Amino acid sequence: MISINEILHECNSTIPTSFKNKETPCGLYTRTKSIRSKILNYRQTIDEIKMEEWKDRPYKCNCSQSDFCDKHHEHIVTGDLNIIQDKMLRELLEKGPTYREERRMNWKAVREEIQKGLRQCKSDWAKKEDVPPVQLDEWICTIMLKVDAKIEKLKSHPTKHVKEVLKQETVIKELNQLQDKYVFVPTDKASNNISVICKEFYIKTMIK
Repeated sequence: MISINEILHECNSTIPTSFKNKETPCGLYTRTKSIRSKILNYRQTIDEIKMEEWKDRPYKCNCSQSDFCDKHHEHIVTGDLNIIQDKMLRELLEKGPTYREERRMNWKAVREEIQKGLRQCKSDWAKKEDVPPVQLDEWICTIMLKVDAKIEKLKSHPTKHVKEVLKQETVIKELNQLQDKYVFVPTDKASNNISVICKEFYIKTMIK
Protein backbone atom coordinates (compact mmCIF):
# COMPACT_ATOMS: atom_id res chain seq x y z
CA MET A 1 0.00 0.00 0.00
CA ILE A 2 1.16 3.53 -0.78
CA SER A 3 0.79 5.75 2.25
CA ILE A 4 0.33 9.02 0.41
CA ASN A 5 -0.19 11.00 3.63
CA GLU A 6 3.17 9.82 4.94
CA ILE A 7 4.86 10.88 1.69
CA LEU A 8 3.14 14.28 1.81
CA HIS A 9 4.56 14.88 5.30
CA GLU A 10 8.03 13.84 4.14
CA CYS A 11 7.89 16.51 1.41
CA ASN A 12 6.96 19.44 3.66
CA SER A 13 10.36 21.06 3.10
CA THR A 14 9.56 21.64 -0.58
CA ILE A 15 6.51 23.78 0.18
CA PRO A 16 7.46 27.37 -0.80
CA THR A 17 8.59 29.32 2.26
CA SER A 18 6.55 32.33 1.11
CA PHE A 19 3.26 30.44 1.55
CA LYS A 20 1.04 31.63 4.39
CA ASN A 21 -0.56 28.21 4.79
CA LYS A 22 2.04 25.44 5.02
CA GLU A 23 -0.27 22.82 6.49
CA THR A 24 0.29 19.45 4.84
CA PRO A 25 -2.59 18.44 2.55
CA CYS A 26 -4.46 15.29 3.50
CA GLY A 27 -4.93 12.48 0.98
CA LEU A 28 -8.36 10.87 0.79
CA TYR A 29 -9.01 7.30 -0.31
CA THR A 30 -12.03 5.92 -2.16
CA ARG A 31 -12.82 2.32 -1.33
CA THR A 32 -13.80 -0.20 -3.99
CA LYS A 33 -17.47 -1.18 -4.16
CA SER A 34 -18.74 -4.03 -2.02
CA ILE A 35 -20.52 -7.01 -3.57
CA ARG A 36 -23.84 -5.65 -2.26
CA SER A 37 -25.03 -4.02 -5.49
CA LYS A 38 -24.32 -7.15 -7.54
CA ILE A 39 -25.83 -9.64 -5.11
CA LEU A 40 -28.88 -8.02 -3.52
CA ASN A 41 -31.68 -7.60 -6.04
CA TYR A 42 -34.71 -6.72 -3.89
CA ARG A 43 -34.84 -3.06 -4.96
CA GLN A 44 -34.55 -3.94 -8.62
CA THR A 45 -37.30 -6.53 -8.18
CA ILE A 46 -39.65 -3.96 -6.63
CA ASP A 47 -38.86 -1.37 -9.31
CA GLU A 48 -39.70 -3.84 -12.06
CA ILE A 49 -43.07 -4.97 -10.63
CA LYS A 50 -45.97 -4.44 -13.04
CA MET A 51 -49.02 -4.53 -10.81
CA GLU A 52 -51.52 -5.64 -13.44
CA GLU A 53 -49.38 -8.59 -14.50
CA TRP A 54 -49.04 -9.90 -10.94
CA LYS A 55 -52.41 -9.08 -9.44
CA ASP A 56 -54.20 -12.34 -10.31
CA ARG A 57 -51.25 -14.37 -11.53
CA PRO A 58 -51.07 -17.90 -10.10
CA TYR A 59 -47.80 -19.15 -8.60
CA LYS A 60 -45.57 -20.89 -11.13
CA CYS A 61 -42.66 -21.63 -8.81
CA ASN A 62 -41.64 -25.13 -7.75
CA CYS A 63 -40.75 -24.23 -4.16
CA SER A 64 -42.77 -27.14 -2.76
CA GLN A 65 -40.30 -29.57 -4.33
CA SER A 66 -37.28 -27.98 -2.65
CA ASP A 67 -35.64 -29.03 0.61
CA PHE A 68 -35.35 -25.31 1.39
CA CYS A 69 -39.11 -24.69 1.27
CA ASP A 70 -40.35 -22.98 4.43
CA LYS A 71 -43.24 -24.97 5.93
CA HIS A 72 -45.01 -21.87 7.23
CA HIS A 73 -44.87 -19.80 4.02
CA GLU A 74 -44.90 -22.81 1.68
CA HIS A 75 -42.24 -21.10 -0.40
CA ILE A 76 -38.48 -20.79 -0.24
CA VAL A 77 -37.63 -18.29 2.48
CA THR A 78 -34.25 -19.24 3.84
CA GLY A 79 -30.94 -18.00 5.17
CA ASP A 80 -29.30 -21.32 4.30
CA LEU A 81 -26.90 -20.49 1.50
CA ASN A 82 -26.46 -24.16 0.65
CA ILE A 83 -29.26 -23.46 -1.80
CA ILE A 84 -26.47 -22.05 -3.98
CA GLN A 85 -24.73 -24.90 -5.79
CA ASP A 86 -21.69 -23.01 -7.07
CA LYS A 87 -19.08 -23.28 -4.30
CA MET A 88 -17.25 -20.05 -5.17
CA LEU A 89 -20.46 -18.02 -5.24
CA ARG A 90 -21.75 -19.58 -2.03
CA GLU A 91 -18.51 -18.89 -0.14
CA LEU A 92 -18.50 -15.31 -1.40
CA LEU A 93 -22.06 -14.65 -0.20
CA GLU A 94 -21.22 -16.17 3.17
CA LYS A 95 -18.86 -13.22 3.67
CA GLY A 96 -21.84 -10.84 3.54
CA PRO A 97 -22.93 -8.02 1.20
CA THR A 98 -20.43 -5.55 2.70
CA TYR A 99 -17.50 -7.71 1.59
CA ARG A 100 -15.13 -6.24 -0.99
CA GLU A 101 -13.39 -8.57 -3.37
CA GLU A 102 -9.64 -8.28 -3.64
CA ARG A 103 -8.57 -6.88 -6.99
CA ARG A 104 -5.43 -7.13 -9.02
CA MET A 105 -3.37 -3.98 -8.52
CA ASN A 106 -3.12 -1.66 -11.52
CA TRP A 107 -0.09 0.41 -10.61
CA LYS A 108 -0.36 2.63 -13.70
CA ALA A 109 -3.90 3.62 -12.70
CA VAL A 110 -2.79 4.18 -9.09
CA ARG A 111 -0.01 6.51 -10.20
CA GLU A 112 -2.33 8.43 -12.52
CA GLU A 113 -4.90 8.96 -9.75
CA ILE A 114 -2.26 10.24 -7.34
CA GLN A 115 -0.86 12.60 -9.95
CA LYS A 116 -4.34 13.79 -10.86
CA GLY A 117 -5.09 14.58 -7.21
CA LEU A 118 -1.80 16.42 -6.78
CA ARG A 119 -2.43 18.58 -9.83
CA GLN A 120 -5.85 19.56 -8.51
CA CYS A 121 -4.33 20.31 -5.12
CA LYS A 122 -1.61 22.39 -6.79
CA SER A 123 -4.20 24.47 -8.65
CA ASP A 124 -6.40 25.05 -5.60
CA TRP A 125 -3.49 25.77 -3.27
CA ALA A 126 -1.85 28.24 -5.65
CA LYS A 127 -5.18 30.03 -6.07
CA LYS A 128 -5.54 30.45 -2.30
CA GLU A 129 -1.98 31.76 -2.03
CA ASP A 130 -2.52 33.98 -5.09
CA VAL A 131 0.64 32.70 -6.77
CA PRO A 132 1.41 30.95 -10.09
CA PRO A 133 0.87 27.15 -9.82
CA VAL A 134 4.42 26.63 -11.11
CA GLN A 135 5.67 27.47 -7.58
CA LEU A 136 4.45 24.03 -6.48
CA ASP A 137 6.20 22.09 -9.25
CA GLU A 138 9.15 21.11 -7.03
CA TRP A 139 6.71 19.91 -4.34
CA ILE A 140 4.83 17.70 -6.82
CA CYS A 141 8.03 16.42 -8.45
CA THR A 142 9.47 15.39 -5.07
CA ILE A 143 6.26 13.60 -4.10
CA MET A 144 6.02 11.72 -7.41
CA LEU A 145 9.64 10.57 -7.16
CA LYS A 146 8.82 9.02 -3.79
CA VAL A 147 5.58 7.54 -5.16
CA ASP A 148 7.46 5.98 -8.10
CA ALA A 149 10.07 4.53 -5.77
CA LYS A 150 7.36 3.04 -3.56
CA ILE A 151 5.53 1.55 -6.55
CA GLU A 152 8.71 -0.06 -7.88
CA LYS A 153 9.40 -1.55 -4.45
CA LEU A 154 5.88 -2.95 -4.16
CA LYS A 155 5.98 -4.31 -7.71
CA SER A 156 9.17 -6.23 -6.91
CA HIS A 157 7.42 -8.20 -4.16
CA PRO A 158 5.82 -11.49 -5.23
CA THR A 159 2.04 -11.23 -5.24
CA LYS A 160 -0.62 -13.90 -5.25
CA HIS A 161 -2.85 -14.32 -8.27
CA VAL A 162 -6.12 -12.49 -7.65
CA LYS A 163 -9.22 -14.10 -9.13
CA GLU A 164 -12.40 -12.05 -8.72
CA VAL A 165 -15.32 -14.41 -8.13
CA LEU A 166 -17.97 -12.15 -9.64
CA LYS A 167 -16.07 -12.03 -12.93
CA GLN A 168 -16.06 -15.80 -13.44
CA GLU A 169 -18.40 -16.92 -16.24
CA THR A 170 -19.80 -19.89 -14.32
CA VAL A 171 -20.49 -17.69 -11.29
CA ILE A 172 -22.16 -14.96 -13.36
CA LYS A 173 -24.35 -17.56 -15.06
CA GLU A 174 -25.51 -19.13 -11.79
CA LEU A 175 -26.08 -15.77 -10.10
CA ASN A 176 -28.27 -14.64 -13.01
CA GLN A 177 -30.26 -17.86 -12.86
CA LEU A 178 -30.72 -17.54 -9.10
CA GLN A 179 -31.81 -13.90 -9.34
CA ASP A 180 -34.41 -14.88 -11.93
CA LYS A 181 -36.02 -17.22 -9.38
CA TYR A 182 -35.17 -15.63 -6.04
CA VAL A 183 -34.81 -12.29 -4.30
CA PHE A 184 -31.68 -11.75 -2.23
CA VAL A 185 -32.28 -9.47 0.75
CA PRO A 186 -30.26 -8.45 3.83
CA THR A 187 -31.54 -10.20 6.94
CA ASP A 188 -33.28 -7.87 9.42
CA LYS A 189 -31.06 -6.85 12.38
CA ALA A 190 -28.16 -8.74 10.80
CA SER A 191 -27.34 -6.66 7.74
CA ASN A 192 -24.29 -8.75 6.87
CA ASN A 193 -26.44 -11.88 6.49
CA ILE A 194 -28.42 -12.71 3.38
CA SER A 195 -31.83 -14.32 2.98
CA VAL A 196 -33.04 -16.00 -0.20
CA ILE A 197 -36.76 -15.67 -0.98
CA CYS A 198 -38.91 -17.07 -3.77
CA LYS A 199 -39.32 -14.14 -6.18
CA GLU A 200 -42.97 -14.85 -6.92
CA PHE A 201 -43.83 -15.10 -3.24
CA TYR A 202 -41.86 -11.90 -2.51
CA ILE A 203 -43.61 -9.92 -5.25
CA LYS A 204 -47.11 -11.07 -4.28
CA THR A 205 -46.37 -10.30 -0.63
CA MET A 206 -45.16 -6.81 -1.56
CA ILE A 207 -48.30 -6.18 -3.61
CA LYS A 208 -50.51 -7.27 -0.73
